[in-house]
Amino acid sequence: MTDPERSPPFTPVRNPTEKQIEAILKASSHNAARQITDPRTGDVYVWPFEQADHATGAKKLLVPYNRPPGDGDVLTLD
Repeated sequence: MTDPERSPPFTPVRNPTEKQIEAILKASSHNAARQITDPRTGDVYVWPFEQADHATGAKKLLVPYNRPPGDGDVLTLD
């Protein structure tokens, strides 16, 4: 069980700009970010990789998400 006191804060950005995505990637200890798209609205959410997996992020954002583990979109500084 995860201790909420020790969990990193969840700071998703809705419809981020290219500069915001770059800042999220640079702030991540993994130099990576997770991304999901709300199928109802088309809004895109991006957050630092280590803050939450896709399923947890979707649950916190109240976004429908049914992809299997490991099948989510990950952004990196390539």
